[in-house]
Amino acid sequence: MLAILLSLACPAAADLTLTTATRSAGPGPATSGRRRVSVSGQRVRMEPALGESSVAPSGAYQVSDGDTWVVVDPGTRTYWKQGHVSTKTRRFIRALLGWREPRPPLTVDGIVVERLREKEGGRILGHPTRLVRCRLRFRINAWPVFASAEPAVPTVSEQHHIDELWFAPSVEDETLRRLVLATGFPDTDEQLARTLASVRGLPLRRISRGRSRSGDTVYESTNVFEVDAIDRATVPPSDFEPPAGYRRVRWEDAMKRQFAARAPGKTAP
Repeated sequence: MLAILLSLACPAAADLTLTTATRSAGPGPATSGRRRVSVSGQRVRMEPALGESSVAPSGAYQVSDGDTWVVVDPGTRTYWKQGHVSTKTRRFIRALLGWREPRPPLTVDGIVVERLREKEGGRILGHPTRLVRCRLRFRINAWPVFASAEPAVPTVSEQHHIDELWFAPSVEDETLRRLVLATGFPDTDEQLARTLASVRGLPLRRISRGRSRSGDTVYESTNVFEVDAIDRATVPPSDFEPPAGYRRVRWEDAMKRQFAARAPGKTAP
C-alpha cells in the first residue's frame, strides 16, 4: 500500500519532521523499516529512499519540490530524477516491443471508497486522535510488459482493504497527509481524500488489512504505519536539494549500475 507516485499541494504552515515505522506481512516474507520524513510547504525529504528502495544504494535519500522526485546517492555523489526515462530509451523500448502507443503497466478501475465508522482513538505521542475505519475496493489491471500482440489482455486483481486511521487534529500538514494516505494509485488516492475530507489532522497510525484475488488465487496482507516522533524544528532549505558538486546522471544508468553491483561476482562500473 505504500507507495511512491504522489501529488503534493497546499503549503504547510511550518516545517515538520516525522520519524516513522512500517511493518508488512504476507504474502511474501515479513518486512519492517524506519524512515525520517521532513516537509516544508510542498518540499519533501525522505530518508532512506522510498519506492526504489529495493534497488537504490544504501544511504540514498529522496527530495521533492512538490512535482518531481529526485534520488540522491551520497556514495557516488550523484542524483537522478526518479523514474525519468529519456525519450531515446522510450522510443527504443516501443520499437523493440512493437507498441504503437505507450501503455501503462498498471491501470485501476472499479474504485469504491466507503467511510464505515468513526470514534475516539485515544492518545498517540500525547495527541488526542479520532479513529476512522474505511473500506477500499478496486481492480488492478496488470498489462503484460513484453506482449506486442494486440489486443493485449491484462491480469486482473480484485482488491479489498479495510483501513483504520488514527487522525490527530492537533497535527496538521497537507503534504504529509497526502503522503500517509497514499495507496500508490492516484485515482484511488483522490477518492480516499474526498471521503476523508471532513476529518481534520494528520494520521499518526494506519493499519491496512487487505485481500487480493486473481483468478482462484487469494492473498492476504497487513500493513502497519506508525509515527514514532514529531519534530517541529526548522529544516534548512538546502536539505531539500541535491548537495552542491553532485553530478546528475540518467535514471536508466543509475538503475543499471545498481543491478550490476548486486549481480553475483560483479561490481558496478
